[in-house]
Amino acid sequence: MRRRRFKTLLFLITLLCGLLPSVLFLGVSYQTLKHSLFDQMRSNASAAVERSEAILYSVQKSLDAVANQTRGTCDPKSRRAMTQAVFNNINIREMGIVADARLVCNDEKLFVPPVNITNSEHLVIPEAGKIHITGQTATLNGESILVHRRINETQFVNALVYPEVFGDALAYFRMGQASGVYLLDSQKRALFALGKADIPSLPNAEEKLSQVVMQNGTYYAIARSKVFPISAVVSATRPWFFERWWRDALLALVLGLSVGALLLWLVRRYMPDGNPLDDELRDAFEAGQLQVFYQPIVALNENARVVGHEALLRWLRRNGQVVMPNEFIARAERSGFVTTLTDFVLRQALKDRSRLGDGYVSVNLSALDLQNKGFAEHVSNIYSGDLSRLLLEITETELLVDNEGIVRQNLERLIAAGGRVALDDFGSGYCGMNYLRQFPIQLLKMDQSFTRSLGTDAVGAVLAERIVEVGKSIGLDVVAEGIESEAIAEKLRALGVKYGQGWLYGRAEPVGK
Repeated sequence: MRRRRFKTLLFLITLLCGLLPSVLFLGVSYQTLKHSLFDQMRSNASAAVERSEAILYSVQKSLDAVANQTRGTCDPKSRRAMTQAVFNNINIREMGIVADARLVCNDEKLFVPPVNITNSEHLVIPEAGKIHITGQTATLNGESILVHRRINETQFVNALVYPEVFGDALAYFRMGQASGVYLLDSQKRALFALGKADIPSLPNAEEKLSQVVMQNGTYYAIARSKVFPISAVVSATRPWFFERWWRDALLALVLGLSVGALLLWLVRRYMPDGNPLDDELRDAFEAGQLQVFYQPIVALNENARVVGHEALLRWLRRNGQVVMPNEFIARAERSGFVTTLTDFVLRQALKDRSRLGDGYVSVNLSALDLQNKGFAEHVSNIYSGDLSRLLLEITETELLVDNEGIVRQNLERLIAAGGRVALDDFGSGYCGMNYLRQFPIQLLKMDQSFTRSLGTDAVGAVLAERIVEVGKSIGLDVVAEGIESEAIAEKLRALGVKYGQGWLYGRAEPVGK
């Protein structure tokens, strides 16, 4: 029954591994494309306004030049000014002067009698310094956009602008055939349109400025000019959006399925036949496959006299494979089983101590051990209150916990019972010096990477010297790990390192070998 439940759980996990990445990738691709397109639409709307502003600015300059040279009369000087302005500005089709609601003249001729203008929109006289823009209007020379500039209270000069000028400028910002670009006046009337949107339904630029909104199945991005009474709107339909997303979705789906397949392989790889590593480790412990090996620690200046041994756990599988601690300790810490392993090593070290000589035995601790309020008392009970031949090794990782008070209390009680505390792998972390101030450390163990660098890496050698200097400055002895040659040992002696361990003096082996 238990195996069947496990297989059911494994099937569900496998199913999730296959489907969840695909769903996540599809969702991420949708949101990514959505934000990307919305940013592009906003950018295009702003750029369309800027391009239109440039056109209107050139038209306004031409109108200013004419208005400044005439007092509303259509004398030869005024007509020459209009002719010159039209010639110099490729955006303008024609210019004219309107007085008392009648077209008096244009850049080509004088109208006798003046032509009456009946469309009130074409008679708007803007405020001084401003222009009035009217959308596409039928004129004698074709469709034009009218731009008015005030001369006085009853007269103004106008310019007929080619609509194609805006068309060429705005076409660049259209996002496909299903999208559109629209130039609106202050009354939300279309001055120019590229697209098939219902102009009256376009969002109000005053209310939706800088937003992307959706109306009637179409997205709109709006930008308003700060100089002229115009706004630009860029639109994109939802079908067009989903068409773009589907192309990205296919790639996301392939990536999701690939990741799902990889996760499936990992699940099958690390949970084979319903026998997780945690259960396997517990079974191995109960079967006696975990053994304690010992590596000697020597006094470098006393002809390598053995002063102690470090207890190191090994997992000896039935097939003869030796599993090193770095392959199972982290998993044991996550499951909490590491406290059982620590207890086993402490008790085994006590049993083997008499066969190891007069030196001390060094045992590695985990963060879970030190966070247990009763840990120090438990160790003291195992050793009958005498910890004088016990060295307890901790790393900076063990000190990176929230319960620093409990950790410090345990260490102080262990020291009070006669034990000693060493900071292992010193120099490999980030906060070693800080820990030396916060916790009762009595010995430094220099990480083997610094020891080995003495012969090859100049930077590492300098760091090794600094570690030794730190130890000397605060009165702590240093144990160098990973000594593999007499040349390295000689350099360590020259630096003042008193103790060391490594293959030069002996590998980790069972007691008695």
